[in-house]
Amino acid sequence: MYLVTAEFIKEHPESILIDCRYDMSNLTFGYSEYSQNHIKGAYYMDLDKDMTSELQTHGGRHPLADLLTFTDKLGSFGVKNDSTVVIYDNGELAMASRLWFMCQLIGLNTYIVKGGYNAIKDTLEVTAEIPEVTESQLNMHYDSSIICDKEDVIEAMTKERSVIVDSRSNPRYLGLEEPFDKIAGHIPTAVNYFWKDNFIEEKVKEYGDIEAMFLEMNNYDEIIIHCGSGITGCVNMFFLNEINIKSKLYAGSYSDWLSYDDNEVIIKDNIRQKVKFI
Repeated sequence: MYLVTAEFIKEHPESILIDCRYDMSNLTFGYSEYSQNHIKGAYYMDLDKDMTSELQTHGGRHPLADLLTFTDKLGSFGVKNDSTVVIYDNGELAMASRLWFMCQLIGLNTYIVKGGYNAIKDTLEVTAEIPEVTESQLNMHYDSSIICDKEDVIEAMTKERSVIVDSRSNPRYLGLEEPFDKIAGHIPTAVNYFWKDNFIEEKVKEYGDIEAMFLEMNNYDEIIIHCGSGITGCVNMFFLNEINIKSKLYAGSYSDWLSYDDNEVIIKDNIRQKVKFI
């Protein structure tokens, strides 16, 4: 299990902590909060600066950062291939799960704090002091089994033992609303498991309830997770991993899918159309 509490950090004083608090509506919030108060010894990683690369024609709204640069950044925190790394965010686990996924992608196992910063700030020492960085000794061991692209998604549509999981809200999936992307709807054949359904009243559900929610996933050999841009889908991926179900992320997600004119989309009223005709 990779969801931990303050007790785990106390029991593993060698842990390297990473703060990745972030607010989509206030892009300076995360580092501002970190610079004022964070768990002693914690380093900071930013969604936009450290986990995302420049926007291009394809790749979605939050394309993955260059993995060698990402690896070097982690290494500068003193992270080595056998380090115990613990991540915390605001508590919604979206940013922490994105960082967890990227660490998995380079072959590094990490832990996520249940409840985020607020759950541990009163138990562990808090400071504004920013720790020093060092020369990286971290090596990347790329895991291609946990990531895929739109060609893999297209292929999965025809496979009986493959499933495509849309992690966005049900109204977005149904094409009733779309706050971020140019077309409301979903990828054909995708099923909907809203990432926030892993929580109840903003707290992580009991794992038995999460297992029940994802019970149908046991029927598949390949599970492809996506969301709008490759962030909140990582939450579903993390909790599937917690209940021993392996999945892979369509990193560009729905926003990448829409960047290809010949891709089809299921829009409102279950109408199927090519992107270029919508």
